[in-house]
Amino acid sequence: MTSASNGAAIAVRAGVNVGTLYRYFPSKDALLGALVEREAGATLDAIDAALERTARQPIDDVIAALFEATLAPSRLDARVHRELVEQLSRSGRVDVLRDLEQKIGTRLERVIAERTGSDAAAVTAFVVLHAAEALVHAIRFLRPANVERGAATDAATAMIAGFLRRTNGTHSTGSLKTATAHCAGACETENSNRVDGVEVEPSRTCKPQKKN
Repeated sequence: MTSASNGAAIAVRAGVNVGTLYRYFPSKDALLGALVEREAGATLDAIDAALERTARQPIDDVIAALFEATLAPSRLDARVHRELVEQLSRSGRVDVLRDLEQKIGTRLERVIAERTGSDAAAVTAFVVLHAAEALVHAIRFLRPANVERGAATDAATAMIAGFLRRTNGTHSTGSLKTATAHCAGACETENSNRVDGVEVEPSRTCKPQKKN
């Protein structure tokens, strides 16, 4: 780890002396593990609050609230937070991240199923979760100086919300039934044909319905 997150620096930011810090955390890895657990818990609490707050709002507002929750300023020093993310495997608490992802994924799947009626909510939630995870990391740590955080967050929200709307049209059972019924009203069965003396199934062609 760099000097940004060594024992002395962390102790100063926590307002305690180094001896007290190591009394509770015998090693830097132990400290990292504790920080990972704390940040994971805070993230899940923020997400739950965002979902409760937007329970009756459009899906765009839900996604915007989730980005806001996950991009909220961390209680950690920015440099320490970045190193925490980059050295997650060293902390030995990758399981905490996986558990967090599973819990967020379950919540997303429920919201997507309720809001879109999609019959592929699980796969949609998986894609949204990991796409959003990458976007949050990029906005927080990789955003260039000429890209405003608010603008980047708005663009990310529009991208995810747009994907959900398109997915709803592709996978939703209701949408599929509607499309099938529409086609049924416009389809005509052609006369059966014989090919080389063999009867073949009548073909069905969909013709555009005429507008009144």
